[in-house]
Amino acid sequence: MLNDAANLTVTYAITIAGVTGTKIIMALEGNAAFVDTACDVSVAGGAVAHAAHVFKNMPPLAA
Repeated sequence: MLNDAANLTVTYAITIAGVTGTKIIMALEGNAAFVDTACDVSVAGGAVAHAAHVFKNMPPLAA
């Protein structure tokens, strides 16, 4: 749950103060943000910041 989700959108990479790792926003409903992986802790009042996406090399897809 966010205080204000006005500057966020689906697919943004974010960090949350006190939570391990980068999260990708998969859905927004009002001020609720649903992320791609579970958070390891619950945080009240943690700052949310934009994070750079991390791209990984993938093998070619089979035909």
